[in-house]
Amino acid sequence: MKNNFEKGEIRKISEIASWRNKNINKILKKHKVKKIIEFRCENEEIKNQNIQDIDTTRINISEIEIKKYLKSHTGYNWDFVLFHDIGKCIECYSEIFSLLRAGQKLVLFVSKYIEDINYEYSKIESKIKGKFDSLIQIISISIIDLKEKFVSIIIEAKTKNERLEYIRKIVSTNKEGMKTPFIHPTSVVNKKFVNIGERVMIMPNVVVGFPSIGAVWDENGIIVRFPQDGKVKIGNDVFIGSCAVIDRAANEENVTEIGDRCVIGPMAHIGHNVIIGHDSMVLGNTIICGGAKIGNRCMLGANSTIKHKITIGNGVVVGMGSVVTKNVPNGVLVAGNPARILGNNFRK
Repeated sequence: MKNNFEKGEIRKISEIASWRNKNINKILKKHKVKKIIEFRCENEEIKNQNIQDIDTTRINISEIEIKKYLKSHTGYNWDFVLFHDIGKCIECYSEIFSLLRAGQKLVLFVSKYIEDINYEYSKIESKIKGKFDSLIQIISISIIDLKEKFVSIIIEAKTKNERLEYIRKIVSTNKEGMKTPFIHPTSVVNKKFVNIGERVMIMPNVVVGFPSIGAVWDENGIIVRFPQDGKVKIGNDVFIGSCAVIDRAANEENVTEIGDRCVIGPMAHIGHNVIIGHDSMVLGNTIICGGAKIGNRCMLGANSTIKHKITIGNGVVVGMGSVVTKNVPNGVLVAGNPARILGNNFRK
């Protein structure tokens, strides 16, 4: 850790704002920051404090429901997040840390943190680490004395990759890995029709095992619905991204199947009776229509569409936004609308 102590330097209260702004601006300039969000827990009016040429959103925590605010701003596009007077409401800020994206860069301003006149700088560092280390990764600390008794601190840090740590934790629950699948509470899995393997992760708002359209036109041009009573089989070590839909098969003799170690991206739609081989990736917004067969070790690019009853061989790469209307042999790269073969793929 880099320490930037200004030892023995006593300052008046009137100088603290200037020192704080100077140091914060120095950090932001070093990182070439263009967009920040600034949180305060004070009731006073939020004013611009010498953060120039930066797109700044200022939030008074006491006046908003912070959880609801952060969840409605899902982009988290800020280069830096600034926190003022964090010592006043550490419990509130710890919740904010957990809502920020992993690796989000932070600047924390702590005032009146130590009130012992006999303190030592090494003890201050130890207290800071004890308070914040479980929540954030500290990069640098700047400390000055205030009226001999108090200190003011600026901490440069970033949030820890808790999401990755959480996945590692549940995957390593046993020596053999996670037996029970992780299904996010917002996802809907019709367990009557779905068989799920080991170490499967199903992210938010996924729907698995319900009927697809299940309709045809009769000879008079009238839409007729028919039941879909087939199953869905999901192999081992499969990851299914948010908002994906996997339809159950059209009849009891068939199955919609996802092979071992497959990755299904967010908002992908896997139609009824689709078979996907092992070690394949289906990226976001891809649509695989009913009855299609995808080989092993394939990668279907984002926003691609596979026509119904099409067969794609092993080791095929389908380019982003492609529309596949004909069968594809093993080990090729296809792209376009309609998709055509552009060359060989190394994953044969």
